[in-house]
Amino acid sequence: MAKAAKSDREKFVLDSGATKTMVKNLEYFQQINMRKDSIKLADGLIVYSLGQGTIVLDLPNVSLKLKESLYIPDLAANLISMSTFRKSNHMVEAYNQEKLEVIDQNKTRILIGSFE
Repeated sequence: MAKAAKSDREKFVLDSGATKTMVKNLEYFQQINMRKDSIKLADGLIVYSLGQGTIVLDLPNVSLKLKESLYIPDLAANLISMSTFRKSNHMVEAYNQEKLEVIDQNKTRILIGSFE
């Protein structure tokens, strides 16, 4: 896993095992359909999604929209599914297990993170 934001409230973890992006803060959602579903996490814990929709992350170089994101207020941190980036033609590159970058189709770096 890699972290990609500064404060705990805004912390996003890039997760290679997550099938969907999961966000604990409702304010990131541009559009959401409220619906309660149970979600089983990798450690076996069951949490509840209260909705699904599109989030917007305002990054220094771009506004990044991630569709089909789940709203789960009980998460410790927001999780971005690596498969979300692959589906939108972004590449994730790792360097020396110290940092990673997400690059868009135009070879523009849109996100820099570090490994936890």
